[in-house]
Amino acid sequence: MKSVTFTISSKLIYTLVIGTLLTVSCNLNKTQDSLTEVNSPIDYIDTRIGTKSWSGKSTLSQAELPQGHVYPGVGAPFAMTQISPQTTKKDIPYWWEHEKIQGFRSTHYPNGASMSEYGPLTIMPMVGDLKITPEERASTFNHANEIAKPHYYSVTLNDYNIKAELTAVAKAKFLQFSYPKSNASHIVIDNPFAHGYFKVNPEKNEIEGYTDNSGRAGNMGYTGREFASYFVAKFSKPFDSFMIVPKPDITKTPLLFPEGFTGKFYNNLNLSGKPSVTRNDAIIDFEWSESPAKGIKPNQFSAKYIGELVTTQAGVYTFYVTSDDGVRLFLDDKLVIDSWYNRGATTNTYSVSLEATKTYSIKIEYFDSGGGATLKFGCAPPVTHTPEQISLMATKGAQANAVHVSFKTNKDEKVQVKIGTSFISIDQARKNLNSEINHWDFEKTAEETKNKWNQALSKIKIEASETDKKIFYTALQRCMLLPRNITEDGYHYSAFNGKVVPGVMYTDFSLWDTFRSEHPLLILLEPERVSVMIEALLNSYDEGGWIPKWPSPGYSNIMHGTHGDAVIADAYIKGIKGYNVDKAFEAMIKNATTKSTGRYVARAGILEYQKLGYVPTDKYGESAIRTMEFAYDDYCIAQMAKAIGKTDVYNEFIKRALYYKNMLDPETKLVRGRNSDGSWRDANDPSISGWAYGSDKDRENYFRNITLFAPHDVQGLANFMGGNHKLEEYLDHFFKNDFYYVGDEYSMHSPYLYNYVGAPWKTQKLIRELINDNFEETPGGLPGNEDCGQMSSWYIFGAMGFYPTCPGSPTYQIGSPAFNKGSINLANGKVFTIIANNNSKENVYIQSATLNGEAYTKSWIHHDAIMNGSTLEFEMGPKPNKNWGDLKGDRHVSISE
Repeated sequence: MKSVTFTISSKLIYTLVIGTLLTVSCNLNKTQDSLTEVNSPIDYIDTRIGTKSWSGKSTLSQAELPQGHVYPGVGAPFAMTQISPQTTKKDIPYWWEHEKIQGFRSTHYPNGASMSEYGPLTIMPMVGDLKITPEERASTFNHANEIAKPHYYSVTLNDYNIKAELTAVAKAKFLQFSYPKSNASHIVIDNPFAHGYFKVNPEKNEIEGYTDNSGRAGNMGYTGREFASYFVAKFSKPFDSFMIVPKPDITKTPLLFPEGFTGKFYNNLNLSGKPSVTRNDAIIDFEWSESPAKGIKPNQFSAKYIGELVTTQAGVYTFYVTSDDGVRLFLDDKLVIDSWYNRGATTNTYSVSLEATKTYSIKIEYFDSGGGATLKFGCAPPVTHTPEQISLMATKGAQANAVHVSFKTNKDEKVQVKIGTSFISIDQARKNLNSEINHWDFEKTAEETKNKWNQALSKIKIEASETDKKIFYTALQRCMLLPRNITEDGYHYSAFNGKVVPGVMYTDFSLWDTFRSEHPLLILLEPERVSVMIEALLNSYDEGGWIPKWPSPGYSNIMHGTHGDAVIADAYIKGIKGYNVDKAFEAMIKNATTKSTGRYVARAGILEYQKLGYVPTDKYGESAIRTMEFAYDDYCIAQMAKAIGKTDVYNEFIKRALYYKNMLDPETKLVRGRNSDGSWRDANDPSISGWAYGSDKDRENYFRNITLFAPHDVQGLANFMGGNHKLEEYLDHFFKNDFYYVGDEYSMHSPYLYNYVGAPWKTQKLIRELINDNFEETPGGLPGNEDCGQMSSWYIFGAMGFYPTCPGSPTYQIGSPAFNKGSINLANGKVFTIIANNNSKENVYIQSATLNGEAYTKSWIHHDAIMNGSTLEFEMGPKPNKNWGDLKGDRHVSISE
């Protein structure tokens, strides 16, 4: 990172130069340091950064690969729906390495997360022979011909000589396709994962309908309307012809498998050894919230199903497999579906021509690593319709795999398509489209969204090299994508009770990740929005009974603690209170005291935790990290209780915040599994984490990372180690031996722990190295999952020079600012300024500091100092000043003395 200057302003709006973006193509393979005149932050952004696997140094479990999991989406900040090029039918729509584009997907995939897509709709233009499936119709493209900005994407589809351009707002999208001369031009629309409902209105040049859910947005135990994503697509050109591709009939599935299925269940993830349970099932249609069978663990299990398909007629049969986590399907011992990796609930399909009255063997292999457990299997036999029947179905509306329209085009003729989306109804989708894009001016919409982004991004201004600006502004943009606002005219579809209800709603909170720095960053940059987000979490509580852990858009059982507690407490103690505080506190207490019922699980093992002081390993998987995270959440509840004057609750929960110590093993000085009777598990027991089932190094990696998750009581952790010097030695060994991974949320805060033990210069050096070594402006520029803004917010804070190691505490740890100067124009009208004199790539050490002109020796800064407006000024140098920094660290986050 080179020396730079930045300014953060909530009021500054940059001069926009119309057309600049549309004439500049950013090739990620080159560093454009020659570009010197840029008029707005958005010009620096390339949304393809991180779309390729990280190729640099990485310490990662074999269970997770260092991939950004991001895509070049287009839409407004915090938009309900984005649109992205689709290179694959997998959940994440775009991978840099892929050579073909299958279409342009209206997507709800949470950017950067290993979650499932829900309610997608893909649209693909083409000429010549009509091709329906994504694989058949896919066209080659060149990255050099792409422009990938938050408000605009364009590419040339080489196989069809069509230029595709995309822009979007919050709930509507605008696509523009420039065709060659052709008597056979087409557009195909489908749901890339399953089927949808499509209705063609040729008089109005419209298609309307909805796509069913293929992800984790299902009922989760409520009774109500099933999830659907509705749309209305308006075309600028009349249709010469149109057709739908009827949906196969899977209702006959049981008849195709007269003997049912034999299932074998294993208490491991790889189908090894002898099965613990064997049983027969007539159909495979399961969503397990507890154990799938007596004698099988509720998580960390695998299953194998075997059956025989007896065909009734010749033709194309389609197999559907929905699974939460990994699945493989074999047809006559041939592997035809291979999705053997951790993921959210997703439907895979496979179609093949089979002969009549023959028997085919079917084998399904499945593993569940944690969270939800879903396995559903279906097979649809061939279905035939006459052209007249298909045409009638299209105009009346029908369930179908796809719909397509055809027309003639002249050379360079632009065909435009506007798509409105809604989670409420088709009528609401039409209303959203008409209110957001009530014209046919593509450039106008692109400019409107560009302006919205520049208003958001201009809260931070940096003066730096082109490379640093690309990294910084792309990271900042990713911090303003999620959670997504799904409020529609004051109402929202509730994925928690299946109803359309009044009130605001945000979803895709990756709370296990984003409580750490994404939400604290939003407190500084978007305080009013944070208040509304908390209101949305409380609406979720009203509608489903719980604050969700990872809504996407409904409940899921992803991850361990209930970190909505941290998000609310952190916001409250930092002055954000525009919501029902009593209800928020009530919901937090429910998380901490009440066992969940039904499919959703808040804190698994909470009753045992309250009784024993820890979550027992013999009853619950990943018990150590559950205990550690529960204790941290209890700390946050204690801070909230103290702030609202509930002293008795504070006293109770501040004691519970120390329960993390019950999982620290005095023998190994690491976390360790513990049984209900108090006995310790084997020191190498991999149940420490769902990620620790790889090599010995993987296992040790997670033992050492999880041990450091006591951000609320660093002094207590140091005392356990044997004193501050022992914790410092632990950290030295930890970083020297590559146990730290910048993208591993368990220990994202750990580089700043040196501040607490009297060695802040080690934090300063380490942070600058991590920033320089792990973030690039290239396709592989992210060292791990973006996780809905968490990775980028870690970078933003680190580059600015301070970090919220313990949300729920009103303090930030000081690192080493990578910028010469910065100022934050706060919403209250005051200004916080950071100055780093003599700053450079080599001068990473703080020599001295002043706050408002007075000597400042603390290695942390209080939130009030920022909000009151002040100037924090550093003198930087090439060697550490070991006398600078408060040796006691931040007492706000040290319960133990």
